[in-house]
Amino acid sequence: MTRELRWKSFLVLLAFIFSSLIKGYPVSSSYIFAKRIIDNLYTAGAKYPPINSLMIDYLLKAADDPFKLKATTEDDLPDAFQGRIYFKAPYYLRMDMEFLSGAFQGERLINLLNGKNYIIFKEGYPKPIRIDPDPHHPLTPFLPLYGILRYEENIRYKPFLVAEGSFMGFQVWIISIIDSKKVEEKARLYVDKDTYIPVRIILPKRKDRPRIEFIYRSFMILDDNRPFPSKVLKFVYSDKGERYLEKVYIFKSVAVNVELPDSLFESPIKPFLPPSPPPLTPVPRR
Repeated sequence: MTRELRWKSFLVLLAFIFSSLIKGYPVSSSYIFAKRIIDNLYTAGAKYPPINSLMIDYLLKAADDPFKLKATTEDDLPDAFQGRIYFKAPYYLRMDMEFLSGAFQGERLINLLNGKNYIIFKEGYPKPIRIDPDPHHPLTPFLPLYGILRYEENIRYKPFLVAEGSFMGFQVWIISIIDSKKVEEKARLYVDKDTYIPVRIILPKRKDRPRIEFIYRSFMILDDNRPFPSKVLKFVYSDKGERYLEKVYIFKSVAVNVELPDSLFESPIKPFLPPSPPPLTPVPRR
């Protein structure tokens, strides 16, 4: 697809979204307003400083096969992982995971994102068990907090305000995230107007993935008085439109803007260095 054709397709997609949701709203103003909302997520509209670091103790409840289990509440899900999440601006992320059930119960993994790679380490294993390129995607699958990871060079994901409304008692802005490269809607965010916290994220169905929905619940107040979600539910949809609960992230404690050493986001596996040979003892001359 040529650049000109992609740009025309992009405008057609925007026109379709706007014509179906919000009549007569200028596209340029929609982008500027939506970007301001995204830039101020979790700040209650710039009332609190941006999040530059996070440390979260969490419990993850999950279903291996949500369509088979057909869970509707978190009580239907078994405990899967527990551990700690570390984030440091702009895109450094570490997730420590301990298996709580199944054949791998008690084993520990470390997931790292560092801007270049996505790496998985297993405790006690001498080398990484997986190394992939960092996807540079703002919707990372194991930390569904949109807007936290910021890849400055990645400008392909464009936010546009497409509607206003209510959701589960919240007055919300509805923002469409457009992938300008692929010319498609990547996600739809429902952002609470009072707290600037997403309360719902919808990822549309793709060929390799069903429709996914994240719901934020049970908000807590952090030490700096900032509101923050303490529970995130992930739902998946069947081809018939049935919704089943796949995961629940429970944040047991959250520390914001704390000092985190860079070493947390480095490889926990150190390269083998052979020991230095002992110094030679000089032989006395006769």
